[in-house]
Amino acid sequence: MYALGGFLSSFLQRYHHLNSVYAGWLSGLIYGCGAVGIFVGGWFGDHAIRRGPAGRLMIPCRAAAIAVVPILVGLLLPSGLPWPCAVCLLLGCGLLYFYYGTVYATIQDLHRPEQRGLAMSTYFCGMYLLGAIWGNAATGKLSDYFAVKAAQAAGVLVDRALPIAKSVPEEYRAEGLRNALFIVPVLAALLSLILWAAARQLRKAEISGDGT
Repeated sequence: MYALGGFLSSFLQRYHHLNSVYAGWLSGLIYGCGAVGIFVGGWFGDHAIRRGPAGRLMIPCRAAAIAVVPILVGLLLPSGLPWPCAVCLLLGCGLLYFYYGTVYATIQDLHRPEQRGLAMSTYFCGMYLLGAIWGNAATGKLSDYFAVKAAQAAGVLVDRALPIAKSVPEEYRAEGLRNALFIVPVLAALLSLILWAAARQLRKAEISGDGT
């Protein structure tokens, strides 16, 4: 989500040739409307909790797995199709938003009231370090790497002493950013597997009587 948030506008500008104003509006539309997924995911989670914390955790697990498809389709669309791309990414973002309410609630289910503040602060610390900071940095590095590779494959001489923006033509930087964003569906698939494993562990704990 941080990779999309940090680079979505740049992707729409570079790859789909929108100006900064329209790219900003379209990015806001994708994230703003996609946030409806928080409420939908919370509604499903409140119903799934009847089957225990493991049942609620399976909601974002399934949503993340399904989200892989529209995000992949959106990234695979050819250049110059911003609206079909936006529809696909909006659907993918909405499904990934299922994560927040359900996972946060599960973390609190697993801790006594006096431990929940520390549990959530520990979680947020890890999430912001790995996602907001290193996630964006890693995506930027991948984008530069793929941009250079694309330019070199086309026979363009890249001066490594200059910034990427000056040494690599725009068309190859667009391709590099697009390739870097494929990390999003890969991580969504990995997230689904992790949530499935967590739900399985919770179910075992419930059966053995060691659950919450």
